[in-house]
Amino acid sequence: MIADLFGGASVDAFIADAKAATYAEWEALVKALDAYIKRNVQATVKLNGKAYVLATAKTGLAKNLNGVFAVMGAEKWTYGDHFINVAVNAVFANPNAAANATDADVEQLRGAFLAYAKALDLKTSYLAGLRGAATRGQDFVSSANFGYDQAVQIFADNKAVFFKQGNWAYGNIAGVNAAQAERLEFLPVKMPFESADIKVAGLTVAKLNSSIPVFVPNYYAINSQVPAAEQKLAMDFLVWLNTSATGKKYIVEEFNFIPYNADPATTTLPNSLGNSILDYIKAGTIIAAPYHGAPATWSGDVVGLRLMEQYLTKSNWTAQDYKDIVDYAVQNWQNLN
Repeated sequence: MIADLFGGASVDAFIADAKAATYAEWEALVKALDAYIKRNVQATVKLNGKAYVLATAKTGLAKNLNGVFAVMGAEKWTYGDHFINVAVNAVFANPNAAANATDADVEQLRGAFLAYAKALDLKTSYLAGLRGAATRGQDFVSSANFGYDQAVQIFADNKAVFFKQGNWAYGNIAGVNAAQAERLEFLPVKMPFESADIKVAGLTVAKLNSSIPVFVPNYYAINSQVPAAEQKLAMDFLVWLNTSATGKKYIVEEFNFIPYNADPATTTLPNSLGNSILDYIKAGTIIAAPYHGAPATWSGDVVGLRLMEQYLTKSNWTAQDYKDIVDYAVQNWQNLN
């Protein structure tokens, strides 16, 4: 897709500069792509200070585009959990820090949550759809049109340039468009943070906006109610799965995951998204999942649901809307603590 938009010779440089780009550059890119897709407006954009010129005419995959982003509007966890997690990283370095946060600590999230609200507004203002460009509204939060599978289809059909997802989606995308799955690359989620929003020692706006979250979201559980011998068999299986050559082959080639003990300097995976993650690990541009330390229902069932019902159905957001989103997120974290 990038080759068809900016020329084949520009792909590697574009990706590197998009990773390092500022939020202002990212916002300008999104708006330029929207104008190009909808009105054939050719423009020059800057990423990391370097100029990239959109093609004079749509060719190849670019002909299929009808929007900038594929978004799962009906899946509140995508913007209530993973998207807001980027903002939480500005104040809490890890889940433990978030779990032990006082009300005063949570108050420090206001600036980061304002950046989050603005970034979410941008992303959901330039939507691709199954049958043409989409907009926020009741249809956007319908699982029949903007659920998980529909958003994967929109992206796999090359109707959108970007799709916020994790490496777990590799199999879904490959099942629809195997060729596309082999050329995917992660770009950081960018938000308009100010330096004052960053409270984690050693973290900067530039570092946060050029990093991706890398974490283990779940753990294996063994049923404590079965006989001890069966528990041991289960544990032995998990050890085998994660340490034997055959087990690791399944993890890498069938599950499309990264082994827990993978050395990024020597590991190569048979899928594009896994290798993209390893590149970030090698570069040291990774952040954590501190939202896991927030109250259990806060991110998805409280903030995510509020966004779905009150804002993703609304065509235009105001400065007051941003403030209300911030207030709701902060106050409900404090109330649930």
